[in-house]
Amino acid sequence: MKSFLVVAFLVAVATAQQYTIEDEEDIYRQDSIVEDEAGQQYYLVPLSRTKRSEPEKKNTQPQTDWKVESPGILTVSHKGTILDNNKHQLDGMGYVQKNLRGHGIEPEVFGGGLKYTHKPSESNLKIGADHARGFGTKLHADATYNIYHSKNADVGLTGQYSRVIDTPIGNLKPNWGVFLGGQYRF
Repeated sequence: MKSFLVVAFLVAVATAQQYTIEDEEDIYRQDSIVEDEAGQQYYLVPLSRTKRSEPEKKNTQPQTDWKVESPGILTVSHKGTILDNNKHQLDGMGYVQKNLRGHGIEPEVFGGGLKYTHKPSESNLKIGADHARGFGTKLHADATYNIYHSKNADVGLTGQYSRVIDTPIGNLKPNWGVFLGGQYRF
């Protein structure tokens, strides 16, 4: 089980790397072949890329953070957008936590997760796992399906599931629920 969690963590970190979307590649292909007066053709390669100036775009660059909290707890996390287009967005994250005053180099806590968002309906799905050495692994999933979505109102169905496994006392019972909710913006 531990090797599965390590592999899952490494996959989450690897998938959190940003990959070029085809739409962005097409922007550079449109006028990238030019011809001079003699008929010689040249392929133009951009030397630098300007940052997007659209205010509605979030920072989609992968981000690695680290911090040390008292009494010597080091946390390293990595998150990034894997896919982002007009209809879909997939984000990934992973983290490890180590007590620097403890023995050995093995992390005490590590985990990761993925979040998928369907942009037109703002429905989403989140899955993840967190493992604490000696305490077990928490698996969790949350999903929201917007039944009705408009500029001023949302009505959605939300489901949640979590379970702690591989604890010293065995697997714990799952915790789950389904909820109907709404929101109106004045």
